Amino acid sequence: MVDLLDPSDFAAFAEATTGAWEQILKTSIEHNRFGIGSIVEVTRRRNQPTLVKVQFRHELKLFTANAFGSGVFSLLRIPDALAVQCEDWKVDWAAEQVRSAAEEKQRGERARERRLAEAAKRERLEAERLNQLAAEERARAQAVAARRGETIDALRTRILAAQQASLDLMRKMIAERAIEKLVHFTRAENLASILERGILSREALSGTPFLHNDEVRVDGYPEVSCISIEFPNYRMFSRYKFTNREANWAVITMSSRVLLEKPCLFYPSNAASYTSRQLAQESLVAFEGLQRMFGDQEGLRKKLELPNGSPTDPQAEILVFDAIEREFFEEIHVLRRDPMVDQVGKQLPRAVPIRIGGAMFAPRSDYKHWQDKTAVVDTRENPASGTS
Repeated sequence: MVDLLDPSDFAAFAEATTGAWEQILKTSIEHNRFGIGSIVEVTRRRNQPTLVKVQFRHELKLFTANAFGSGVFSLLRIPDALAVQCEDWKVDWAAEQVRSAAEEKQRGERARERRLAEAAKRERLEAERLNQLAAEERARAQAVAARRGETIDALRTRILAAQQASLDLMRKMIAERAIEKLVHFTRAENLASILERGILSREALSGTPFLHNDEVRVDGYPEVSCISIEFPNYRMFSRYKFTNREANWAVITMSSRVLLEKPCLFYPSNAASYTSRQLAQESLVAFEGLQRMFGDQEGLRKKLELPNGSPTDPQAEILVFDAIEREFFEEIHVLRRDPMVDQVGKQLPRAVPIRIGGAMFAPRSDYKHWQDKTAVVDTRENPASGTS
């Protein structure tokens, strides 16, 4: 006989091995409380722990097989052959546990790999879906851009045809009103680029470093550059100077030939205003459009003592549907001298001098009449730039 100091091992072995419990009938067992007893009966039950009756000195006790693993029994005496079987079972059981653990690990790894593969597939499908949506959006954007380009090209053609038809009238009006110059204001940092490429539209400058005065074009024409006649739109210019007090500014003056050689829309007031955006394009082109900029409501021009070449509304502006090359430039006025301006001056031909400060940065002579007026730009919209 062999004394087992840990009866829990035998209980696990006996529950898994047919006939093991029966082999320990009448063997001795020691209980921590009742002392040494003898196993007198074993009852196997289906799907339930085995019942074991133990006769102690003064009483008969009934235990389940689970009690053998609870620590209440400290010693169990079993036959030698059964002890060998028990040890072999323990070795096999330990090996089975290792194998089961390895299989469980493999199953877990395979499940993880499946989850990762499924996740990768979902990500791939989602990426394909998003790429497809992006491609469709690009195609739509390209189609819209193409249609927009066709619309603008057609508009340029119509404008140039109208200007050509009224060219003599426009020349006569420019001469009679002594319109000597056109102006465009911008940040001084943009001068180097402008001298190299000319005055370009927001659309043409897309993707290039350039300081814009605003984020949107409320007038609806990112394809244009904005210029004024004789004097900058000082109401807008003053706002930008106030907002960017540390910035240096430039006003480029150019030949009135731009009005005859470039496709232009002539707005009698700020092109971004609600009223201006309701005007028919046909009324804004060629001689009729240019003439509208000098409209005289109730003798206002005489009352304000406006020079003959100044538009009635100080916010009147011209949208130019083309680049304005350096050959049209006459002077460059800058708010103040700085090293960058000096560097730009070295790039200029003598025919295009740089002027520092001066009247181009002050309000127009009739500013008092307009300072109490409601802003021309519709307050329901974001303000648009007077420059590109």
